[in-house]
Amino acid sequence: MDQYKDLNRQCKKSATQDKQNWVESKAIQGEAHLATGQIKDAFAHVRNLTAACPRKVSPILDDHGNLISDKAAKAHR
Repeated sequence: MDQYKDLNRQCKKSATQDKQNWVESKAIQGEAHLATGQIKDAFAHVRNLTAACPRKVSPILDDHGNLISDKAAKAHR
């Protein structure tokens, strides 16, 4: 079990590092395109960066377990 925990920790750390390296490379490429005046390519990299992180939305339930869909009810809850 200890070996599994250690390998799992290493795997998560490696995945986080890979994601960070990918983001940094995209940012460097975007900056290089901006420096050379290639605005379209630079903003394509920005779109890739912003689209890479999907928004996580958890459902909001009322007291009876029913899904709340309107904004006023969500704010009240």
